[in-house]
Amino acid sequence: MIVSTWTDKGGTGKTTLAVNVASYFKLPLVDLDPQGDANRFAQRAGLDCRLIDDDLEVRSFLVEKATSKDIVLVDCPPGQGPRSLVAAGLASLVLVPTKPGEQDVIALGRALTVLGKAKASGNPDLEIGVVLNGAKETTRSSMVEEALRQESDRGAFLYLGRLDHRTAVENAYPDGKTLLQAGGAAANEMRSILEKLRTFKILR
Repeated sequence: MIVSTWTDKGGTGKTTLAVNVASYFKLPLVDLDPQGDANRFAQRAGLDCRLIDDDLEVRSFLVEKATSKDIVLVDCPPGQGPRSLVAAGLASLVLVPTKPGEQDVIALGRALTVLGKAKASGNPDLEIGVVLNGAKETTRSSMVEEALRQESDRGAFLYLGRLDHRTAVENAYPDGKTLLQAGGAAANEMRSILEKLRTFKILR
C-alpha cells in the first residue's frame, strides 16, 4: 500500500511532511523526485530512504507496492508529471500540503481535481489529507483555513491542521531534524497533525 505526499506546486513543505510522517509511523521512505530532497533530508535525520530515478523502475515499483500489504511512503515530484500521477493514482492515501497564498490554493484545487478523477476511475477508496503549511496570523490565512475546514466537513478531504510560519520548520531540512526532534511550538503542531493521521484506516 502506498501513502504519497504530493502537490501540484513546489515549495509547499511536501518533503518536510513526508520525512516527519515516515519517521513517526516508521514507514519506509521512497524519493521519486529527481531533486532528491527527501533522500538528503532523510540521510541528515538518520532515516532510511530509497531514491528511485529510473522511470521504468518507478512504475514497476509503484504497481508492486499498490497491491502489497506493506505500507511505503512515497515523496512525489511536484506537478503533474507521470511519476506523480501514477504514485498519487495508485495510493491508498495522498497527503497534500498547501500554503495560504493564492497560487498555492489554486494549485491545491488542481491537485484535488486530479485526485477526484483517480477516485472516479479505478481507485474509489483513495483517501486525501490536506495540511496548511506556512500559515501566518493574517486574515488571508484564517480565511483559507476556514475554507479548508468547510470542505473537510463536506467530505472532500480530511483537513489535518496547520503548521505556522516558524523558524523550526524552515530549519528542519538544513538541520536534519524532524519537527518532533526540534521541539517547541512547531513540534506540537506537527504532533497534532500526525495523530490526526490515525483517522485514516491505512495508518491506524
